[in-house]
Amino acid sequence: PLSRYRRMTESISLFDEKIFAEFERCRKQNILRTDPLAANVIRRRLPGKLGLVTVFEPDLFLKKRPAALPPRVSVDEPFDPQKFNFNLVKDDREKLLSVPYQNEDHSILVNVSPLTFGHGLLIPWCSKCLPQRLTADAIRLAIHTLQQSNSNRLRIGFNSLGAFSSVNHLHLHVLYPNELDRATNGCKPGTLFARKHGFPIEHAPIKRTLQTTTMARSGKNSSSVGCRVDILEWKAPCFSFSNHCPTFPESNGISGTQNKVNENHHHNRIGLDDEKHTKAVQDAVINFVTLLHTLSIPHNVLFMHNNKSRKLRVIVLPRQPQHQFDSDTAGFNAALGEISGYLVAKTEQHYHNFREDHVVSLFQDNVACDDEVIKQLCLEIEKQHA
Repeated sequence: PLSRYRRMTESISLFDEKIFAEFERCRKQNILRTDPLAANVIRRRLPGKLGLVTVFEPDLFLKKRPAALPPRVSVDEPFDPQKFNFNLVKDDREKLLSVPYQNEDHSILVNVSPLTFGHGLLIPWCSKCLPQRLTADAIRLAIHTLQQSNSNRLRIGFNSLGAFSSVNHLHLHVLYPNELDRATNGCKPGTLFARKHGFPIEHAPIKRTLQTTTMARSGKNSSSVGCRVDILEWKAPCFSFSNHCPTFPESNGISGTQNKVNENHHHNRIGLDDEKHTKAVQDAVINFVTLLHTLSIPHNVLFMHNNKSRKLRVIVLPRQPQHQFDSDTAGFNAALGEISGYLVAKTEQHYHNFREDHVVSLFQDNVACDDEVIKQLCLEIEKQHA
């Protein structure tokens, strides 16, 4: 399995190598409660334009640790030392690696009920017993962690309280969503979908642009400055923050040739200040997530970074509280993976019965914020960027 993931990754850093090797060790030592590569795990792509993927692991919901939180929970619920938290993990074998940041080492633990190969949990300032709130420092740490990897397939995700986080102890998900690639979607080599890495949400078309990057010129050279903010056309309204136009080769209706021209133009710019561009996105996300918390709006967040082109992108989906979503009837939880287009089915019957139109309807009715809330958030973003 490790060599398989080496082949699927364009270039691999020591960070990625360590994650993969330690995850494979956990598999062999039976530390995992469930194995995403087990022979009885089945996956398929749902017919439709969104590219949704569903998976059924027979043992996942049987062996997964029960949620340590009730269905109704506030986004600012305080940390409770009497409930499960990551300080209770005493088995050092569950540690994949540490990320040095701000003079501290932040552990990445293996997710013992992983969605994908390499699935870990980044625990910022573990001993401080922080509640599950995406603080400014945690956002900076997430971006710093992305930058340790050479793999453009690495994603870091976050579920707030009320957005199907099961543990009220600050943690983020470290994911390599390779199962969404060619082998599990029935695509032949070289076909359109085979070149779309990451989660389906990343390839959603832009519905509306709230803020574009501006151009700074110095002689004959120019570079984009600031943070681009888009609303994406997805199952529920979500906001994309980036230091580039968030398109991919052969996606969003733009030809691969045209995107290649755009990519080359970006690569050829002189004098780009990568740190400045990263900070622009980082600060915009910090402001937006802080706003959501102030308004008591649950949210799911997905971070991604292309180390070659220096593209940083963060997708934030504000949502209704999780108790509005009947996961038993729907057949899946509406957490980060499902929000991003990776439906983890509770039963095999659900797995076979999922249809894109029905899934979209569930999200529109029971996950998406109403239009007035989205309008308010748009106004706040435009005010901040004015």
